[in-house]
Amino acid sequence: MSDVNAIPSNYTPTHAQCNELISKCEDGMTKLVQEFNARSSQISSATGGIPLVGEATDEMLKEASKLLDDTYQKVMEYIRENVVFVWFYDLGPAWISLASQAGEMAHEIDLLKEDEQKAWQGIAGGAYKSGVSNQSTALAELQSLANSISSACTWTGEAGITFFFALATAAVGAIAAIVTAGAVGLIVALAVLVATIGIAVSLLHFALEAQARSLEMVLEPSEYFPGAKWPVATTMKTSAAPSASKLHQLHEEHEKHEEHEESTSVNSPGLFPGEVVVGRSQDVA
Repeated sequence: MSDVNAIPSNYTPTHAQCNELISKCEDGMTKLVQEFNARSSQISSATGGIPLVGEATDEMLKEASKLLDDTYQKVMEYIRENVVFVWFYDLGPAWISLASQAGEMAHEIDLLKEDEQKAWQGIAGGAYKSGVSNQSTALAELQSLANSISSACTWTGEAGITFFFALATAAVGAIAAIVTAGAVGLIVALAVLVATIGIAVSLLHFALEAQARSLEMVLEPSEYFPGAKWPVATTMKTSAAPSASKLHQLHEEHEKHEEHEESTSVNSPGLFPGEVVVGRSQDVA
């Protein structure tokens, strides 16, 4: 455990380094309990024959040992519950990659839109520009959201690493103090350990709550995703599109109309010799 202090506090860990750091925390807490109990037994043996003092020392060390056991159980449980936050380091780069891809696509669509604005005019050109515009803005918004998620993941990972590094360092410091400590020294070392762990836990909670709020903001409704869906790349609303049955009905009505036109049409003389005009019977004088 003596090499824990060699771990830099601002490093970006690999999986192997994360596992090593977590193992150092677990091993350090286990060794701490062993060293405390061993030193406590030595002190009890040394003071056992002293009237009043030996009994008081024994009682004090028993209470301290109970406190350390409770702390050990809680810390080990906390390690198992919070080890997941270390792996958030992997999620940060993944979301950055997504943000980069979304930004590139938005840029390409903007360039395409600029080119078409010069070549495509009129109603169709306007509809195209309107449909394409909401795609690039949605991609830009996706890029922003992905960047926010990446930042939250990275900060969460750093908070986890900071916690485990502080825990490992505290265990090493407590072991060093316990080895040669007297009864009072054991109590002081234990008090410092508990206080350090408490501060580390509080800082971890504070950091995780901040990143949780950041992620909650990402889930808020966005005008760029109407109805929490990707915007349709057309100016026609989906609700206005005719159904299959409606299209069939319109087709039948069109055929009936054509049949009626053919049955009621007649030929009439034109204005010029040899000209024949096809028209409706009611229009013929």
